[in-house]
Amino acid sequence: MTILSAALLLSAILGAAPAAAPADPNPLAAADMMDEVVVSADRSEATNFLTARQVDVLEGAELTAGQPDSLPEALASQGYFVQKTNAGAGAPIIRGQIGMENLVLVDGVRFNQSTWRTGPLQYLALLDPYMMSRVEVLHGPGSVLYGSDAMGGVIQALTSDPRAGRFAPLGGRLIARGGSAARSGGGLVEGSFVGDRAAALISLSGALVGDLTDGDGNSQVLSSVNRAGGRVKGSYKLADSWVLTGTSIFSAIDDAGRADKLGKGEFTIYDNQDVLSYVRASRKGQGLARNLQVNLSHHYSREVTSVFKCAYTDTDPKAIADYTACVRRELAGLSDRSRATDSVSTPGFFATWESSLLGDRLQTIAGAEGYVDLVSSGTRKAAAKDAWVWKDADRGNFSEDSSYLTLAAYLRAKYTLPLARDHRLQFSAGSRFTHLAASAADVPGYGDVEFDFQGLVGSAGLSYIYSDLLHLYFDWSQGFRAPNLQETTVMGNTGKDYEVPNADLTPMTSDTLEVGAKLHTALGSLGGAVYKTWVHDMIYRSELTAQEITDLGIDPTVLGTQKAYRRINVGSAEYKGLEARLETAAWSGLRLKASAAYVKGDVTDKDDKTQAATRVPPLSGSASLLFDDPWKHFVFAEAQVLWALKQDRLSSSDKDDLRICEDPANPGKVLAACKGTPGWAVINLRAGVRPFQGGEVTLGVENLLNEDYRIHGSGIDGAGLSGTLLFSMVL
Repeated sequence: MTILSAALLLSAILGAAPAAAPADPNPLAAADMMDEVVVSADRSEATNFLTARQVDVLEGAELTAGQPDSLPEALASQGYFVQKTNAGAGAPIIRGQIGMENLVLVDGVRFNQSTWRTGPLQYLALLDPYMMSRVEVLHGPGSVLYGSDAMGGVIQALTSDPRAGRFAPLGGRLIARGGSAARSGGGLVEGSFVGDRAAALISLSGALVGDLTDGDGNSQVLSSVNRAGGRVKGSYKLADSWVLTGTSIFSAIDDAGRADKLGKGEFTIYDNQDVLSYVRASRKGQGLARNLQVNLSHHYSREVTSVFKCAYTDTDPKAIADYTACVRRELAGLSDRSRATDSVSTPGFFATWESSLLGDRLQTIAGAEGYVDLVSSGTRKAAAKDAWVWKDADRGNFSEDSSYLTLAAYLRAKYTLPLARDHRLQFSAGSRFTHLAASAADVPGYGDVEFDFQGLVGSAGLSYIYSDLLHLYFDWSQGFRAPNLQETTVMGNTGKDYEVPNADLTPMTSDTLEVGAKLHTALGSLGGAVYKTWVHDMIYRSELTAQEITDLGIDPTVLGTQKAYRRINVGSAEYKGLEARLETAAWSGLRLKASAAYVKGDVTDKDDKTQAATRVPPLSGSASLLFDDPWKHFVFAEAQVLWALKQDRLSSSDKDDLRICEDPANPGKVLAACKGTPGWAVINLRAGVRPFQGGEVTLGVENLLNEDYRIHGSGIDGAGLSGTLLFSMVL
């Protein structure tokens, strides 16, 4: 932990403003759209019904209803399409975008860093769902308010506040859970103090997850993982409505295996540690200074990527000599191993100023922010032929002391025009200016690299609102993603292939047109949108020719069976799709929830040829029938179906991806005529009781029909028939 992280951690313990009493812990309790407040669509508190975007809200109890081991699993259990290369990972796909094309926030603080890999990644799994009060998912670009990476959407995790319990001013929570699919177990213990002006919270959590058993009863090798986390949060109510808040969150993922290339005699183990801390001063008022916030943060991450290569027999260079010894990482079964360590320190700030003028008809938000990633990187290698003596490589994944600076300012305004009784129009417009600068020394093929970009993005929208019943909207939003250090400076094995840097990349941008509707009646709520996104200067993987490999001075023996790729800016891409979500009002304790999403993507490459975009999910969704005893609030139950149709519309990259097209008869090789990923449907049952005040016991049966399935693009199969058990108690 850095000095700044320690300082912020200390400040967080100072205390917090009094928190409200805990909400009903029932994960099946219905939320009224008219009262549901979201912060992600407008970067300020707003009623979800009145926001001219599709925003999903998962309250804390919904996040934990499926007893997940990670936040990606929590999202998947609620019907989101989440790709998993390995058990320690999980990458939601929003409107066809994955990884760095989606921005992750924690309490408004940027979580993405410039060293994150493009495509599927594991960093969202560092966030513990049991420490969150809610998660909001904004569908579509959010770059005007949030900057780079917010192209497909924004995932904002909001941590829970201290809350008083039955022994006020003290309170607490205890959670214990387990599951049979991976012989997993974990829990959380938390204590809170709430006073007149101050409050504080401290929590610890952990989980041990074994190898996952699929629908065929097979234990999936290298699918175990260990997790640990902790958090302190506090704030102090100052004079004149100012509140000082501090938070520090620690998380770790250890021994997370990746086995999708094991058929080629290679696998990877990831170890991640992360500390995110911030101190925030905020004030709520009226008029010209309705809300003010000033936030200082520090984000430290450390990733150790260990790559192991199996030894082959002397007689057959394609036959693994001792498969078991290799997977167990015994030296007798290995030929090579390497360990890359990348550490990133990210100090940052943001400030926001919200105003409400003209009788609240005109609302504005203005802000500025800045983050700088400071990178330390190193790699060590050892081989059987060298008697396993560790040797330091000349360079790590990244150049030592690389930096990546982002500075930005933005303004967004929203004006409401009253019409006839209960009718009104709402206009919105916004823009952001961003300056980005990066530097890295001794980049292979480029030498010292320095580059910078400046750019503008904008948004505009029009809404028609009738009473509290109907909201129709049209929205145009731009998104962008600047090339990061991984794309511009990294040379080597980054997971799937051998990557070659390209310091000449420029940002990719997008324009999205969206038409949506939100309907709210006494019978329930319905929301949906259709959209089309045009991506410009798309950053796309281009395979290098043999001559290009030679010109770059790459030793072909280093590549082995891997192909070499470089990221380039190519023509364009188009994504179009639709989303729908339904929730009925409760009738005698029963209600229905359902959602569905479809997206189609096409990419025009450097040769002006159009093909399917990579890793686009098929039509998928969820449906749940929920029951909560409306008389005694004692029993609750849920029957759920998660489903996806087949995906046989593949890009050339998909067809070359072992996670999608591996030949079962020839591990490590792709099928000559790959048909993609079959469709699937999984039935889950959950039921629970509240044996005493504040206590809850939930029993779940996952994959009731023992379906053998795989989520499109994933490196592991889904769990087979299994049981889960959770006990929670609020003190």
